[in-house]
Amino acid sequence: MKEIIILHQTENLSWYKPWSKQTLGLNVIGFMIIAVLTAVFTVFFDIIMIEIGYIYLYFVMIFLMMATYFFCVYLKNRGSALFFFGLCGLIGIPIEFIIEWQIENTLKSPWGALYWALIYVGYGLSIDISLWLLKPAKNERKAVLISSFISSVSIILLSILAVSTFYKTGLLVPGVDDFLTYGYFMIPYGIIQGVMGGFLGWYIANNILKKRIQKENSIKI
Repeated sequence: MKEIIILHQTENLSWYKPWSKQTLGLNVIGFMIIAVLTAVFTVFFDIIMIEIGYIYLYFVMIFLMMATYFFCVYLKNRGSALFFFGLCGLIGIPIEFIIEWQIENTLKSPWGALYWALIYVGYGLSIDISLWLLKPAKNERKAVLISSFISSVSIILLSILAVSTFYKTGLLVPGVDDFLTYGYFMIPYGIIQGVMGGFLGWYIANNILKKRIQKENSIKI
């Protein structure tokens, strides 16, 4: 067991690992999970349930952060979060343009669809950069907890910036006006959910990696 711990610590000194065909495939799976989560929560809260629109962000935060930090910790590829959210933003451009600009006409300009893509890039960068600066090789759990707090705050602030800037005023559209009024009281809830998600993602990935190391060492013995 002592040898396993030493091996794990040695492996953690070079925390980030290069991308490969296998990790690319797993990163694509991570992107698909985040894209599906975003789509399901958007449809459920904006159309089916009570039309509260982008306030769904507060409820989906735990799942987004759990999926993101799981893959970031499990794969240890630089730029995984940017890959996930950047692709989501890219795919969202025509969707935002058709729905928000042409059908609902809630955006101030068609460029709002592109701006949303940049907001999603900001989501990914807040995760990748904060995690990198916190040097996870030294203390992985601490780095993930602080990073998930920073990224949760950043994601919520970027979303507030987008909703307050890209949309027309006085629309009385759920998820636009509401996100900037009574939605504010849910900010602490969203941040807590984000940190919980980050911790859960790290915990699951870390345990899977430990079991894999134990299995590899038992085979060698």
